[in-house]
Amino acid sequence: LMMFFLASLAGLPPTAGFMGKFFLFTSVIEQGMAWLIVIALVMTIVSLYYYLRVIKTMFWGEPPSDTAVPMSNSVNATLTICMLFVILLGVYPALVYDWAAIAVKAFMPF
Repeated sequence: LMMFFLASLAGLPPTAGFMGKFFLFTSVIEQGMAWLIVIALVMTIVSLYYYLRVIKTMFWGEPPSDTAVPMSNSVNATLTICMLFVILLGVYPALVYDWAAIAVKAFMPF
């Protein structure tokens, strides 16, 4: 589950983080500031490096203690539901796009 959340933070498809970056980059290009995308892409690569280090530590690192901390079924279910929503919003962002557009128009009427 953690890998899906880190993929969303990095902006990898098909996650909600990818769609967020896609809409942000589209807006930046429309405003004529494409140089910001270059900076954002470089920083995305840097952040991806750190996220991959976390994944490497999770799977191949030494555990801090011999006892594993059990997670309850409710925690597992909650995290799984959150992961499904992250993927669902990445594949079908229109679920919240219309609501977000209405909210933006309310705060920025120009």
